[in-house]
Amino acid sequence: MKQINFQHPYPRYGFAAALVSSQLFNYPDHLETWEDIKKLAMEGIKTGLGFFSVSTKDDPKNEGVKKLHFKPVPADELNPGKANNQIAATGYFIAPHVVTSDGSAANTVVEAHALLKREM
Repeated sequence: MKQINFQHPYPRYGFAAALVSSQLFNYPDHLETWEDIKKLAMEGIKTGLGFFSVSTKDDPKNEGVKKLHFKPVPADELNPGKANNQIAATGYFIAPHVVTSDGSAANTVVEAHALLKREM
């Protein structure tokens, strides 16, 4: 396996998460080239976009609503921000595990889509 020196915990976490969730690379031994690592990263980003945001059709302002039911926003529908009406006021939220703020969420998704588009 390539020796990769990740000083910051986010890349280490992302690399570990991609390895665990990957169907292509079940063992670090399969990462022989930078191309292998790039494929692993692209697969992780593609998978991760499907769990980036959640939405609900339940209205918390409605007194009859006792529970909110959330579902992941599919990656191909994910486009957070006011311009696309994917905001908290309309029932769209960043998934609780995503390390970003509401303000930077749209930029994160734009960058992820740009990376994936370049690799196609």
